[in-house]
Amino acid sequence: MDERPLTDATPEERELALLWGSFAATDHPTPEETLMQVIARARRFDRKLLVRDAVEIAAGVFVVGVMGRASLLAPGWLPKVGALGVLLSVVYVAARLLGARRRGASAGAAAGLPLAERLHHEIDKVETQIELLSGVRRWYVLPLAAGATFWMVTLVLATGLPAGAAAVGLLLVLLVCASLFAAVGWGVERLNRRAVEQELVPYRNELAALLAETGGSEEA
Repeated sequence: MDERPLTDATPEERELALLWGSFAATDHPTPEETLMQVIARARRFDRKLLVRDAVEIAAGVFVVGVMGRASLLAPGWLPKVGALGVLLSVVYVAARLLGARRRGASAGAAAGLPLAERLHHEIDKVETQIELLSGVRRWYVLPLAAGATFWMVTLVLATGLPAGAAAVGLLLVLLVCASLFAAVGWGVERLNRRAVEQELVPYRNELAALLAETGGSEEA
């Protein structure tokens, strides 16, 4: 275990140290005491997910608002269709985030269950998040890239440029969007992979080890 003094620890590490330290007087915490620790960790995990999802959805609403306003001011009906494409992509991303939370909702309502069953619920919830973040390119980056690119294409077409100029404009839009979203997608995927490797997998393994100590089985 890391032997750094508490003064060098992060606030979350200090909170966790105090939580576990509250039961240090006994070599073998009772199942009730262990359950309290599990519930406390689960609540912090749930709050973190709630903040993440709220930020993502708020950002999506902001983007839809900005692009929707620009589409309303642009001439013709094509930009309005493009804004609808952006809206659909944002709604899809939000649905995936909220769907993952619903899949883990039973764990949040499992406070009255015995320790082993509670641990099974928490492990399932973390596994859901691991699956979600591991596929971020498929359900997050690509839909948003497609929606934004479609919107840009409709703006170019709505300008009424001659065919040659419109073709050049469309080519530039496609190149810029492809480069931009390739870079953004790489960054998003890297951040989420780091979150999986450094936070979710260790947390899942910790829960699984605790479940094994209780005599349970992760496959049960």
